[in-house]
Amino acid sequence: MDADVIVAGAGQPGSTAARRLALAGLRVLVVERFALPRQKPCGGGISTRAFARFPYLRAALARIPNLPVAKVYL
Repeated sequence: MDADVIVAGAGQPGSTAARRLALAGLRVLVVERFALPRQKPCGGGISTRAFARFPYLRAALARIPNLPVAKVYL
């Protein structure tokens, strides 16, 4: 492959950078070491505060796969 820019990582920062570079006319290659899509515990967490502020989220989440978090260990 021939690219102007190689972006390491297809997570949110990498994919955003790759998109912006591609829209600017550069040839972009994104490399990712893990299979996509993948489940990430931090990739879309919604807090209980968000549910209070945006009550329609509960109905929207009922239509997509989700996993509630009951405990966090630090």
